Amino acid sequence: MTHRTAPRRRRLYSAVAITLACVAAATACSAGDAMSGPSGDRAESRAAEPADTAVPGQTQGGSSREEGGSGKDEGGASKQAPVDDQLLTYTARLEVRVKNVADKSAEADRIVTQAGGYVENQQEYGERPEARTVTSRFRVPSDEYRRVLGRLTKLGTKTSSSQQVDNVTEAVADVDARVKSANASLSRLRSQMGKAEDLTEVLAVEREISQRQAELESLQARQRVLAKQVSHATITLELVGPKHAPDPDEAGFLPGLRAGWHGLAVFVTGALTVVGAFVPFLLIVVPLGVVTYAVVRRLRRSRKPSTPVEEPADA
Repeated sequence: MTHRTAPRRRRLYSAVAITLACVAAATACSAGDAMSGPSGDRAESRAAEPADTAVPGQTQGGSSREEGGSGKDEGGASKQAPVDDQLLTYTARLEVRVKNVADKSAEADRIVTQAGGYVENQQEYGERPEARTVTSRFRVPSDEYRRVLGRLTKLGTKTSSSQQVDNVTEAVADVDARVKSANASLSRLRSQMGKAEDLTEVLAVEREISQRQAELESLQARQRVLAKQVSHATITLELVGPKHAPDPDEAGFLPGLRAGWHGLAVFVTGALTVVGAFVPFLLIVVPLGVVTYAVVRRLRRSRKPSTPVEEPADA
């Protein structure tokens, strides 16, 4: 029984192994046909397509690249703001020597007023009209800045000048964004005020609202200052009179004598002024001093001891 069973098992194992090998081979062949069929069809269909069908694809690819390039250019242009969109502030300082300071100062005021500007500050120095100096600070519209500056330069002889241009575009954008954020924050806090339930929460929200309101007012003030600086340029004009030439008669003996006499007169006047200031005090101090001296002298005399009289000796 044992010898017969072993050959049967071997034959059974061999049959199973052959069957599995056939199944595996059939599966591999079917998979290869399935893969080669569609891919081959696709390859043949692609090969059968005319050459001109590939050209539009290439043209479209080129056009898409060109569009991408133009989009890049547009993006680059959008990143860098044009000059017209930039917010600039102009500041200039000008010194001009003129013959008549008063007349030229009035003319400068008219030039600025006609351009739509105004005089922000004005100061005058000097006593003599020919040696007077007038310093004026004007605010003119930014569009009229260069024209007004040119006309002010022609008032006389320019001795010095300086100009400065600042770009405040980012500063203005930053302040505007902060103002918008502060307003939104205040709106949220005010909405929370109505939802507060106890007194402690109400006081905390009110305190926060007061702080945010102060910050908002400060930002709004900064916003107004920047807007004013952008809309109006600042020009500081200093008008100086002609140089004073010394007279030829100021040198020599007689001018020196006059100067010495003038100095002596000034000294005597000062001394008399000091004496006159002390006279009222002397009217009180001198009589008191005399009375005090007399009293002290009498007291000293009364304190001196009397000399005893010596009696004559008996004989």
